Amino acid sequence: MAEEFLDQDEFADLSDDELLEREVELDRRWPAIREEHQRVYRERRKVKRESLRCGLFLSPLYDDDAEPNVSPSKKLKSALAES
Repeated sequence: MAEEFLDQDEFADLSDDELLEREVELDRRWPAIREEHQRVYRERRKVKRESLRCGLFLSPLYDDDAEPNVSPSKKLKSALAES
């Protein structure tokens, strides 16, 4: 909360014209920034969904120490192939 008040001082010494210019510049940049944010957010959700599907967030099996470099999805596939 205190940081908000400190941030306001950053622009206290700007003139009205400088503040308006800054606002116009931010308004001009906002659509590209928002689009990039949405793209990254969607990609992050897809990666998390795929990670969950592959079992990357499953709790470790009792014998996971034997093969530390093998991904959980490969371990699952090999365990299914063996059964």
